[in-house]
Amino acid sequence: GRSVQVSPMSPRDRKFFSQAFEGDAAVEVRAVGTGFYRRVIVAPAGMGAEALAAAEAAGPEEGMDAAGGPGDGAA
Repeated sequence: GRSVQVSPMSPRDRKFFSQAFEGDAAVEVRAVGTGFYRRVIVAPAGMGAEALAAAEAAGPEEGMDAAGGPGDGAA
């Protein structure tokens, strides 16, 4: 029931990521940002425009590693 931001990735990776979810009507995938900082937001389908805009405005979530998974604190 919440949106998740994935760390910035290459255009090719964003395409594959979006294709993985295109058959799932329960989620929306949106790319936000520009250039090197372009990232993907995965949100529940029908999420209010105000809530999605807030997710877009926020930076990448704490505790996420470079691949967008939960970080273990090791760099």
